[in-house]
Amino acid sequence: MPKSVFNILAPAGGLYKRRSYQEHPPFTTPDCDNVWLDDAIDGRERVGSRPGFAKINKSAENLGGAVRCLSSVAWLDGSTWKETLFAIVARAAYYSTNNGENWGTASGSSMGLPGTGGGPLTAAALHQKLYIGDTTLDDNGTIKVFNPSDNSVSAISASEGTPPKDCTVALAYRDRLLMTARHSPADSDDTPHMWYMSRSGDPLDWDYNATDALSAVSGKTSTAAELGEPIITAIPHGDDCVIFGCTNSIWTLRSDPNFGGTLDNLSQRVGIVGRNAWCRSPEGWLFFLTQDGVMTMPPGCGDTPRSISRERLPADLLFVQGDSPFTVSSAKWVSMAYDTRFRGVHLWVSSYTAGDSSHYWLDTKQILTQDSGNVATYWPMSTENDEDVFSAYALDSAGSPTRSDVLLGGRGGDIRSFDTSEACESVSYVDVGPLSTTGRRGSYLDGRLDQINVVLANTSGKITYEIRSGESPEAAFDGEVIHSGTWTKQHQLTRPRLRNPYFVIRLSATEGADAWAFENITALTEERGKMRYQS
Repeated sequence: MPKSVFNILAPAGGLYKRRSYQEHPPFTTPDCDNVWLDDAIDGRERVGSRPGFAKINKSAENLGGAVRCLSSVAWLDGSTWKETLFAIVARAAYYSTNNGENWGTASGSSMGLPGTGGGPLTAAALHQKLYIGDTTLDDNGTIKVFNPSDNSVSAISASEGTPPKDCTVALAYRDRLLMTARHSPADSDDTPHMWYMSRSGDPLDWDYNATDALSAVSGKTSTAAELGEPIITAIPHGDDCVIFGCTNSIWTLRSDPNFGGTLDNLSQRVGIVGRNAWCRSPEGWLFFLTQDGVMTMPPGCGDTPRSISRERLPADLLFVQGDSPFTVSSAKWVSMAYDTRFRGVHLWVSSYTAGDSSHYWLDTKQILTQDSGNVATYWPMSTENDEDVFSAYALDSAGSPTRSDVLLGGRGGDIRSFDTSEACESVSYVDVGPLSTTGRRGSYLDGRLDQINVVLANTSGKITYEIRSGESPEAAFDGEVIHSGTWTKQHQLTRPRLRNPYFVIRLSATEGADAWAFENITALTEERGKMRYQS
């Protein structure tokens, strides 16, 4: 019978679950965990174990609870610019002046617990201070202010007018402080669809009765008008526009609302599931999680959202229960952040009560065509419960050639980031296949896998391999392990001599093992006559 030799390249296209097993696209994998396209050895695109999840806060004790907010503020100390990292953990506020290695407790007011039992908060840096949305019941949900010069937290003290209350989203836009609130500052009626902006240049001025172009403005007083449904999040895009993500729609507020600004609808079908369920790439691409999966919009002030997850993962990341409303029993903490060091998006969907969490690394380099940020390949990750991420924040000064610039605040109160100098602390694996022993005639002919030659990365750790086979591609994927072993050298030869028309190879390493990666696999197969199905 004729023999065939073919190369099996690394599945650079990531996880793919859309087509049938028979038509599974080349260069993709039907199952993987804790592997990335850029290996942790020297960053080459050849698939291997992800970097380790390294703890940043060096103190023996963690911060003592779920990290609900991470942010930073630059401020001038005399003639020296400094940067302070800020965190909210449960009701307490903390600060760090060395990129999260050591933390101190900020003095002043405690932070509120939005929703039932807690939820994510956001902060906006403006005029060398941080402004945080809050819903503390004892002071009617007053906006909080963190002052890095004395590391204190206090309620905002308005110079004019009445600032909004019960806010959970804060951002800076056109030198204004923009807040979205769950209640109106004037009465007790629920107004989750309202947005508010301070006077331009003065975050303490909330006088909506002033008539000049720089005055404070809200959805009630602006000609741009208010939205028709609850605002979940607000996303700034320089001074050009603000994008409002609602429960089932997306809007953009262009320009200044007091100077010809307009409120335009971008989608009436999809919204954004959480306050932190979005991020931007350096090129300006916006990535966000909707009830319809992950979507993206190109740079600019808003274009039609485009799906980028259901084409690869049709059933994953759908109908995530995020911040609307936030309840302990069902809500997910959704955090996204763009990683400059590793060039991709971190997507963390963590269950508040531990378990049932989904974490993905989105490699946004367009594979095999061009190096661009308008598509993504998906690489799932698993972590221990106390490592589930509740807040993700990109801090350029925290990055290094080996370490991610994205800081990740977890359920257990630790701050972590990915670091290639650390081993992957979890089991990592990737499935290669399903592959045919008879070319395109696998459903008609039987075949045998005689030999496998593998090329590992030069300094790769050992890899355990398992080969499953079956009479169909799906049977091979779900089948029992027929042959297994361990590869320890750069070049290895294995003679499985298993007979079946289809096979799948799983490469894996145990938790805490040395970083591993592989270049390619060469398979020697042989046709063995017509297929005689046992069933």
